[in-house]
Amino acid sequence: MAPRCRVILVIDADSFEVQVYQKKEEWKYTIGGPCVVAINDNPTGSIDCDHNFDTSVYFFLEKEEYRLLDGMGFAQKVVKFIEQEAKIISSAGISSNKLLAKVACKYNKPNGITALTRQGFNRICSDIDFRDLTGLGGDLGEKVENLFGQLYLNQLRNMLNFTWNLNCLANWVGYEDTEYVREIANGICYQEVEDKLMFDGLNCGRGYLKIETKGDFRSELNYLAQNLKDRLNLEVKYNKRFAKNVLVQYTRRTLGGIYTESFNVEFNPVTDFGFDGEGSL
Repeated sequence: MAPRCRVILVIDADSFEVQVYQKKEEWKYTIGGPCVVAINDNPTGSIDCDHNFDTSVYFFLEKEEYRLLDGMGFAQKVVKFIEQEAKIISSAGISSNKLLAKVACKYNKPNGITALTRQGFNRICSDIDFRDLTGLGGDLGEKVENLFGQLYLNQLRNMLNFTWNLNCLANWVGYEDTEYVREIANGICYQEVEDKLMFDGLNCGRGYLKIETKGDFRSELNYLAQNLKDRLNLEVKYNKRFAKNVLVQYTRRTLGGIYTESFNVEFNPVTDFGFDGEGSL
């Protein structure tokens, strides 16, 4: 038989906190056993490590991960409550700030719960178009794109590491917005969480388009129509909700100003779209 491979884990406390606790009557049973100095006094973060030492893998969570684990437990309760009370399937994202939580929420839709650490965000930033981040999808993001081109988030972060690029961006959008872009690109967000009610309906749209020809207009219109159909399908399949009215709204930007107009379209999804009875329009 081949010799058994073992991985030895050495835990060396930076202080004698273990010995201090073991002097207390309620902790004497730990003398002679494996002990870990935790970074906080959180009973939900405890792990059993007094058995199967030859085969089991044990790990020590960072403080951020403790919080995210607690958040995932809370998110599961909220998602389950929404499904029971409103019959709506929802997804949840948990992270250390509002920006990263929104990134996490998109990852496992529909009906997914995702926790994202800062290190996890760094690992996936090569797959994220920087315009998809909250705060960089509007005018500011368009200005950054006009200056640097279409970039993934990791590429934008690398560019902003150079003083020359920071100065160019500051000359283009101002120093305050430059610092804001740099923070967003690095997953830094100080925005407070606010109470927000769920929309009665769903929405789909595209902003800041450059439509110069009828072909551009048809292409964007087809994209929005398909997007709307896909979202309606999801509502029917997962939430059994049928839309009865569609509000079409558009904004025109001219030299004379900005004009917004809208009109309603009523329809019956069963007859107008051919609902097949099994969650598809």
